[in-house]
Amino acid sequence: MEETDQDIASAFEVGLIIGVSAPNEVVAWADTVVGGGEYPPAWVIPIALAQETDRLALLKLLRVAPEPSSEVMRWCLICEAIMGALDQNTCSLRQISSALTHCSLPESEEAALAGLETRYEASDAGEANWVTVDESFLAYIQGVITDVRMGDE
Repeated sequence: MEETDQDIASAFEVGLIIGVSAPNEVVAWADTVVGGGEYPPAWVIPIALAQETDRLALLKLLRVAPEPSSEVMRWCLICEAIMGALDQNTCSLRQISSALTHCSLPESEEAALAGLETRYEASDAGEANWVTVDESFLAYIQGVITDVRMGDE
């Protein structure tokens, strides 16, 4: 399964909301799309021309994009962005879990994520081990990426 521009735009929207994507990444991607084709999608052009520091303006522009062609791919791209942010130590899994409660997620993933958030809340109250919850969340994210990317082969 290959990601589309719509999948990427939708993943960037969530990534900006939860803090795992930076505005300059979004603008750089849009620049590549506009520069890479004879007829780029019209909705990408304003994103390429946007100020790299204006997160809210970029969110408004990303919301003009057509619906993602694959919710599964969109979710995989979000998980990859989360892994990238974790690698750069720019976020924590607890922050991500909490932020995801404010985002539109694939229905197939809502129960798993709600369960993780409940476990984080229990760990906040001292009733569960935070490290164990982090390990479960990380395994879940890695599983999503593996399932989608290995399914391509």
